[in-house]
Amino acid sequence: MTAQPLFDTARFRDRLTASGMPEVQARAVTEGFDEALRGATATKTDVENLGATLGGRIDALDAKIDAVEVRLEAKIDSVEERLGARISLLDEAIGRRLAESQANQLKWFVASLFGALGLLFAALKLFP
Repeated sequence: MTAQPLFDTARFRDRLTASGMPEVQARAVTEGFDEALRGATATKTDVENLGATLGGRIDALDAKIDAVEVRLEAKIDSVEERLGARISLLDEAIGRRLAESQANQLKWFVASLFGALGLLFAALKLFP
């Protein structure tokens, strides 16, 4: 940490002595506060120095994040392609089954129609 004044020690000491604290005790309290604040407080210069130190690391971290993003996008694209292919196959299979089902229904309808007509003609022959 750099040696910048964090607060006005003389003014603080004067306030303590004005409130009735002995000069020696006021000086000790002021120095204690000053040391405590210096050890626990970062100055603007400290923060700027830390930023300069970490700048390269942050750039490297940004590059790694970008690389992960590219890999994830590639994986997502791959999954989308595979899902699209599977959906197309399912769509084709469903279309075939629908066509088969419709053809089957038509066969049964025609067969039922001929059966009903046969029964009608038989009934008309039996009961003229």
